[in-house]
Amino acid sequence: MARKKKSTNQVAEDSAVSAQIFDNAELKRISLCLGVLALRLGHHKFKQDKDRIPFLSNLGFDRHEIAAILDTTPLSVSVVLTNLKKKSNKKTKQNAENQSNPA
Repeated sequence: MARKKKSTNQVAEDSAVSAQIFDNAELKRISLCLGVLALRLGHHKFKQDKDRIPFLSNLGFDRHEIAAILDTTPLSVSVVLTNLKKKSNKKTKQNAENQSNPA
């Protein structure tokens, strides 16, 4: 006898039940492992923490998670991210001025 296909609602309910099996600590541990793996796969690009921090930030990790992955403090991660943001804003401002003042 052929099995009846599950409806979309049944699949969603099954997924929700299986997601509840993991608690927050386990999901956080998995997330941090994925961050480490991402760095390992791109190891040739990221030689220093100042290169690794924006990469992990773009992947969606917060400063506490980045600090745990890189074995540093959240404050040092914040400083690097702030400096990169200032540098980016300065470049954007210079580009806007150059475009508004044609030679």
